[in-house]
Amino acid sequence: MKLPTQFPVDKNALQTYLQQAFPQFEVGPRQSFLVVKKTGWVGANVVVRKNKVLVVGNFGSMGLQMAFILAVVLLGFLIPIVLYLIFVFSKQRAFEKEVGAAVQQFIVGGAQQPAAPGVYAPAM
Repeated sequence: MKLPTQFPVDKNALQTYLQQAFPQFEVGPRQSFLVVKKTGWVGANVVVRKNKVLVVGNFGSMGLQMAFILAVVLLGFLIPIVLYLIFVFSKQRAFEKEVGAAVQQFIVGGAQQPAAPGVYAPAM
C-alpha cells in the first residue's frame, strides 16, 4: 500500500504513533524500515521514503521468513506457495490494511508539517 505524503515523515515519530495505536503488537525497527508484528506469520513492514510511506504485509519474524524460503527450496515451488496462499496471505493483507489505515491517519492528522527554523508557527 503506497501512501503519498506532502512532506517528509519522521520515522521515530511514526514508530511512537504505531506503538500507541497498536499496544498489543510489537513495533520495532529493522534495518531501514519499521516492522509491526502481530504474530510470527503475520506482520507489516512500514518503509518511510521521501514523499511516500509504503506499508507491505509480510512475515512478522525473520526466522519464519527464512524457514519459508528454505521450504520453497527443499520442497519445490508449488506446495509451499499454495499453502502460503491458503493459510497466510489473506491474514497478511488484512493486517497490511489495518496498519495502512493507522499510518494514513498519522499522515493526515497526527503529523503537521514542521515549520522552518526561525519561523513562527501558531499553535492550533
